[in-house]
Amino acid sequence: MGGIDRFDQMMSYYSSRHKSVRWYKKLGIHIFHMMMVNAYFLYKRFAMESPLNLKQFTHSVIEALIGEECIPETSQLPSPGPTQRRHYLRHTGETIRKDKTRHCSANNKYTKTTMVCKGCEGNPGFCLNV
Repeated sequence: MGGIDRFDQMMSYYSSRHKSVRWYKKLGIHIFHMMMVNAYFLYKRFAMESPLNLKQFTHSVIEALIGEECIPETSQLPSPGPTQRRHYLRHTGETIRKDKTRHCSANNKYTKTTMVCKGCEGNPGFCLNV
């Protein structure tokens, strides 16, 4: 499939079809891919030196569009492990009014819970009514 003409053949080399992407994103990716193939045909026609292949051309165009200053640096900070977590939910035997929780006290909700956070000051209750 994709060998009807030269354009379809070039489009089929690097497929842009993904099942997990929404339709409007698929459409945008497909249009961008079509623009890259059309630009590649023009590049090959008017190139003075030996032309790049389609993949190299696409990478060079994307790098030119993004620029070096937009490439994010990777963080060297380690991710917090399970021992560095701030919140620990604990199941208590008695029921506690949820007016002790931060979110529910702001909304004046009065329900009861059996879960509290050991890591927070004052051991507030756990609220599922967010």
